[in-house]
Amino acid sequence: MSAADFFDAMYAQADGDEAAVPWQQAISRQLIGDWIAQFDSARHHRALVVAAGLGDDAARLASRGLDVVAFDQAPTAVEWARQRHDGLTIDWQVADLFDPPSAWLGGFDLVIDVFTIQSIPPDRQAEAVTSIKAFLADGGTLVAVALVHDGTSEPQGPPWPLHPATFDLLTDGLDEHSHHTEAAGPTVSCHRVELRRAR
Repeated sequence: MSAADFFDAMYAQADGDEAAVPWQQAISRQLIGDWIAQFDSARHHRALVVAAGLGDDAARLASRGLDVVAFDQAPTAVEWARQRHDGLTIDWQVADLFDPPSAWLGGFDLVIDVFTIQSIPPDRQAEAVTSIKAFLADGGTLVAVALVHDGTSEPQGPPWPLHPATFDLLTDGLDEHSHHTEAAGPTVSCHRVELRRAR
């Protein structure tokens, strides 16, 4: 079963019950919600939400006046999100992180990624990082929330918390504007990092 089929089946099995979608209640929801509630929306115009799930982050950004594109590889998630946030103008798309529309590359001054990379097996996580960073325009902001393990042992997934070296790839070449960390277990921490690309 492909990753797209796996996640689409999970959303389908939830059958409209948000509580049955595990990541809806994850620590990431509060961390990204707090950031969106306080960020300077005047600095940003066009946002991309990576692996948008049920669309809460996209809805918050649209409510702040941004032009928002939100995508997920699971068609069921995209349709569910569209219905949940029917009153908002959001461009919902079914797309593959590893084969996105070429027009998206460098096309967004705000990119939001929450718990996407850790949903991907470790052997493709570096590729996922590269793909996410490629969406960011010059002068743009990337906000990512990720679980990171301490590097002492490879976790069994999914999810697969990032190796510290993979997290370093995410920040490499970008300016770190803020970094918030919370413990998520004996060897795992949850990071929210705000990164900016130089103009």
